[in-house]
This record gives sequence, structure tokens and C-alpha cells, in this order.
Amino acid sequence: MTEAGDGGLYMPEILPTVPKAFLNNLAGMQMKDMTFVINSLLFGNDIDSQTLKDICDDVAKIPMPMKMIEPGIYVLEMFHGPTKTVKDFGARFLTNILRSIHAGSDDPLNVMIATTGYSGCAIANGFHNYEGAEVFVLYPKGTHHNHLEIINSLGDNIHAIEVTGSIDDCRDMISKAFDDRQLNESMLLTSANSSNIGYLLPMSSIYFHMYSQLITQKAQPGDIYLSIPTGNCGNLLSAYIAKRMGLPVKRLIAACNSNACFHHYLQTGETTIKGRGHKTLAYGMDTPKSVNLSRFTELCKGDMAALRRDIVSDICPDNEIAHVIEDVYTRTGYLLDPHSAIAYRCLKNNMPQGATGVLVATAHPSRAEEVMCNFVKDGKKLPVRKIPAKTYCARPEAVIPPLYPALKKHLKYYGEQLLRNRG
Repeated sequence: MTEAGDGGLYMPEILPTVPKAFLNNLAGMQMKDMTFVINSLLFGNDIDSQTLKDICDDVAKIPMPMKMIEPGIYVLEMFHGPTKTVKDFGARFLTNILRSIHAGSDDPLNVMIATTGYSGCAIANGFHNYEGAEVFVLYPKGTHHNHLEIINSLGDNIHAIEVTGSIDDCRDMISKAFDDRQLNESMLLTSANSSNIGYLLPMSSIYFHMYSQLITQKAQPGDIYLSIPTGNCGNLLSAYIAKRMGLPVKRLIAACNSNACFHHYLQTGETTIKGRGHKTLAYGMDTPKSVNLSRFTELCKGDMAALRRDIVSDICPDNEIAHVIEDVYTRTGYLLDPHSAIAYRCLKNNMPQGATGVLVATAHPSRAEEVMCNFVKDGKKLPVRKIPAKTYCARPEAVIPPLYPALKKHLKYYGEQLLRNRG
């Protein structure tokens, strides 16, 4: 792996190409074996083989089933992990990597996360009760209760911090913490979120599993169009990496809500986008900025025309989401959540006749319960089965202003408390 000279994002030096023999033998291959092959190509020089195999065996326990909901249209369900979102797979892989690297150290690992919900829940769940790590989860005021049920209630080594600002404020505060030499001399800091390369690369293997299922189900895939809910662009980037490695997908569709961060980037090539995000029904995608945009530029070597041949983008506004959810449920009996509904609409808008379409379902409908309860069919609310346990704890560990000194004060206080307890 390489890092930009200015301390920027990690990227692979070279993207490997999967062997043709691997693609020819995907049908029926177990997910754990497929995951190990792909991640051996990506991490083979960085993680010893047995450790990597153990990690792949563990993450592959999360099912990723694919279901046909209408002729030629499939849903890849990525929400069968413990927090019922797409984030569970990558988060479990990343936490296993960090645990392996940190094993045997006497110094606690201080993990910092900025989140609006899904990634923070998954990573916090992965690290919960891990004795060697303390996890500080920063989330903006106004984060949905649905997410706070998990973040605030875990306790133990998970420290929930509400920031009276935006998600961008949370990210900025964490960035300043990593730049603070004094703080880093007293605390071992690391990040763990969906922008971490240890989260993003493993996700690429899921899309090979998707292709394997198409073949196994005798779907006659032909030209495959893959539609992915796109906010901070992590899942889209993982799919693009898979495509660059040889995944036989004709085109990726970046399915955006009205914040349309990636859509703006694809049209203009601008990675710096002004403004703040606004709330939509697909609130897991509510970001006007993405730190991952520069990674797309790096992968396509600045050739935006080539990137546009691989990826198209589309926007589904709030006023279409309810219609999609109600229409698909009425016709097929399949219940989409708001993020997956955006993927469905953008897939239908951009998939040519005769192609095979796959949309990614990134969250179980129960994770958007506050939104889903507003949708009806024949005068009745849609049947959203509540899967996550109702363990909502009303109070975070701390509420701080969106100012770095406030975060540093809290971290130093906690660090001093920890030292006293160890002494």
C-alpha cells in the first residue's frame, strides 16, 4: 500500500487481475474460499496466509443472498449481518485486521470514527468488548434514533460522543486529532470507517460472489448492470475495484439521492464540492462530500472519459422513493428500503432491454423504520419487521461543541482516567 506524501488516503500500488480460471470456476464456489482468493490477491504481501484465511472464514459467515424480484432484475441483499446493513462485512474484516495487528500490545488502541449511523454502528459492534481497544464514535446532533439504539447502548469500551454540529465537523475534528503531535504521543490513535482501505478492499470480493450466484442460478447474465446506493461512495468504489480486477460487469450505476455528490463529480471532475448536505429519506447517503472521490481519480489516472464508460450516475429525489417502494411491493411482494429504492429506480432508468440488472440492498427496511412507517399500500402501513433489538439508550457519554479543543479535552480526560485505572 502507498500513502500520499501529504498524508492523504491509502491506495494499492497495483490492482491485481483475477485469473480467468478463477472466473470460470466461480459457480458453486463457497463464499469463504472466494473471499480468500480475492483478498489474497489484495493483501497477500501484508497479512500472513493463515491469519487472512481465518479472517475470511469469519466474515464469510455473513450471508449475501441474491433474489430475483422480477424478470431480469435481482436484489443482492447485503444486510444480514449483526447491525443489518452493508457495513457489517467490511467492518468485521477491518476490526479483525486491527485486532491482529494490535495483538500483544500493552498500549490500548484508540479507534476514532465519525458517522451518521451505519458505519459507526457496524464498527462499534465489531469492537464491542474487545479488551485492547477503546472506540470513540462521533456523530452529529440529529442522528436518527434508529442508529443511536446501537451506538449509545453498547457502553463498555464504546464511547458515544454527540457533536452539536454536522458530520463534516465530526470528520474535521478527528482529522485534527491525527495531526496533533502532542495527543499522538500520549494516545495510540487509528481510524476505522468506511473510508479505511482495510474496509474498502475486502468489500470487492462480495461482487464476485454476486456474479457466482448469477451463474449458479443459471441467470444467463449477459451484460450486467450493477446499481449501487451512493453517498460517501465506499460501496461503489469497492465495486469499481472489482470491475478493474476483472469482474465481468458491463456498467456500474451510481444511484444517488438529491445530495448527488458522486453525480456532480462524474459530470465535472471536481473532487471538492462546496456546501453542506441536506436530509433526505435515504439518510445514510446524506453527504455533499466524499473523501473517496480522489480514489476514483487515482484509479482512472485522471481519465474521466474512461471512468464515465465504466460508471454512469443518476439521481432519485425523495418524491420518487415512496412511489418506488410502494410500486415494487405491490407488484412483487418485495420490500425495499429507501436506499435500495433509489438503486432500483436508477437501475430501471439506465439498464437497456435484454440486460441483467442487479441492485444492491444496503440496509434492512427495519433500519429505516422512522421513514418506512410513512409508506402505505391500500391504506395500510407496509410490513416492516423490526429486527434490531430495541435497546435505545437516551444519553451519549458526552455532548460537545463542534470544536477540536472540546474533543481533545475529552480524549485527554479519558486517557488520564484509563492510566489511573491501570495503575
